[in-house]
Amino acid sequence: LIFSKAFVIFVYIGIDLSDKQLKKAQDKSQKENSIFINSNLSSIPLEDNSVDLIVSAWVLGTMFDLEERERCLNELKRVLKIDGSIILVENAEDSEFEIIRNHHLEIKTKSYNNWIKDHGFYEIENINTYFNFQDIKTAKECFEVIYGEEIASKINNNKIEHKIVIFKFDK
Repeated sequence: LIFSKAFVIFVYIGIDLSDKQLKKAQDKSQKENSIFINSNLSSIPLEDNSVDLIVSAWVLGTMFDLEERERCLNELKRVLKIDGSIILVENAEDSEFEIIRNHHLEIKTKSYNNWIKDHGFYEIENINTYFNFQDIKTAKECFEVIYGEEIASKINNNKIEHKIVIFKFDK
């Protein structure tokens, strides 16, 4: 009998358009085997079929240009290995967070989540979570910086319900 041990080396790749965000990620990274690439997702500088797992949190849904979103998703699928997976972390449609941001009225989240499903993804988990700010004033300040005064004015509690959906695509 012959036994051999195969060593698997994981390489973690972070991609972002922002040098500032990449620098923050690099500073926080605990992994020596991490690579950080400044790139647009519509043109990833990696070979075809070269990545085992892609995890993306709240990225594609921020792209309102559907052609750009489509290009980015196609690019993610291009670099994904056969038998690889893409995991998307996204907002659920029916949470206080979506109501505060008016996304329930414009069906943005529902439309986007349906777009994901139409592109071969399926739901693997729904998570009920929340934002818990120190106080209402801090919650309002945070929301105002991100979403503006009108949205921030809707905050009436320091704890805001947020529902998340995890989607998966298998190649």
